Amino acid sequence: MQKTSTRIGLWFVRRHPRTAARWGWKVVKHPRRTAMVAAAARQAPYAARRARMVAQDPEVQEQLRVGRDALVKAAQRLRDKETREAIADEKLRDELRRAAEAMASGYAAAAHPKKRRGRFGRTVLAVGIIGAGAYAGYRAVCQMRENGSVPFTAPADDRDETLAASFPASDPPPMP
Repeated sequence: MQKTSTRIGLWFVRRHPRTAARWGWKVVKHPRRTAMVAAAARQAPYAARRARMVAQDPEVQEQLRVGRDALVKAAQRLRDKETREAIADEKLRDELRRAAEAMASGYAAAAHPKKRRGRFGRTVLAVGIIGAGAYAGYRAVCQMRENGSVPFTAPADDRDETLAASFPASDPPPMP
């Protein structure tokens, strides 16, 4: 059984022989470049997944928003000024500098995203505290029973007063 990539490659060669020949000659003439392209293609799914994660990072989004706003202001100032005036315009330089800093910090934030701390430890602690409380209550009830004191009083009979009060005295409550 052939690989899918081989089948697609053979289909492309049959369908577009001249284009395939041109690409084949480029591969032969530039093997190092071809190897780089092949390595990049292998890394493409990882890069796409990383790009999606970075695009959802609020810090990166904020930095890109600041950079975009600064570039928009700089473009507006550039449109309003002549070329000679734009070269000497300090506010234009400040906007461009601010945009470059925001883009650089956004890139740095994207390159090293903050790792989310796991909440597993907190969950284990909460379950442990609840378990310890339940165990302490159980031990207290067992100790009270050993001493002869009753921690709670049981009703004298098994009748539910609320259910019995809802029926007339002549009719007994229905049995389950």
